[in-house]
Amino acid sequence: MLTTVRKRSSDLPLTSTPTGMPAAFPLHAVGWEMADHAIRDLHHHDGLELGYCHAGRGLFLVGGAMAPFRPGSCIIVAPGVQHRARSDAGTTSRWTFCWLDASRLLAGSGIPRGLLATGRLRGADFPAIIDRDQHPALSALFCALAAEATGPANQEVLRGLAWAVLAACQRLPGRSQAGLAVGWQRLIPALRAIQGDPSAIPPMPALARRCGLSPPTLRRDFHAAFGCSPRDYALRLRVQHAAELLRRPGSSVTDVALTCGFASASGLARR
Repeated sequence: MLTTVRKRSSDLPLTSTPTGMPAAFPLHAVGWEMADHAIRDLHHHDGLELGYCHAGRGLFLVGGAMAPFRPGSCIIVAPGVQHRARSDAGTTSRWTFCWLDASRLLAGSGIPRGLLATGRLRGADFPAIIDRDQHPALSALFCALAAEATGPANQEVLRGLAWAVLAACQRLPGRSQAGLAVGWQRLIPALRAIQGDPSAIPPMPALARRCGLSPPTLRRDFHAAFGCSPRDYALRLRVQHAAELLRRPGSSVTDVALTCGFASASGLARR
């Protein structure tokens, strides 16, 4: 059951979702097929959440940070930190999410509690959304933890992998997320419009009005968050959607191009 605890000024409810960790062992994992449903609320958990993306692409919001994800991406969400994600329009992504209680995992280990503390795994300077190319060793650890947690797990191996992941997270360099955090909540209406139909997004003035911003401010904040304009972001979604459709057996390049809003197969090929 979800319990709404307060309303955000961005019109997104904040909900609390228990992690459901078993009493016998302080780690719970699930495989998850993430659809492209619009981000309509944010939630938080009572335990530390670690996620690993096996396939697909999309957008993750963690606290004040906003960034795209892709295969090999990892997320680190401290207890109580608001977050939500969605896959790109028309696609599904595949994740493993693990929730754990670090203090219980530490019991009897002899490891100093400060090494695996989760208190600093949050805040504007903490990189909660990890890209595989920037941190390949950490991504590999997350992948190993996900595989062990969702298979016929050996609890001691699982405990050791969780310790290793937490220790590696403590070594992440602090880096400013200011660019990602700027106005991220007020961009939500524009993201909904783009991801709803990236082949027919409203003109920039209409997008700006949805967000209550001027066109120059929307363009600046969007570029700070994604490194591109709203139209370039929409084009990227269209190309990614086309790539997913082309993986299906018997796909016609022309049909996929038209489905994704391109005038012809050659237009898609150029992009």
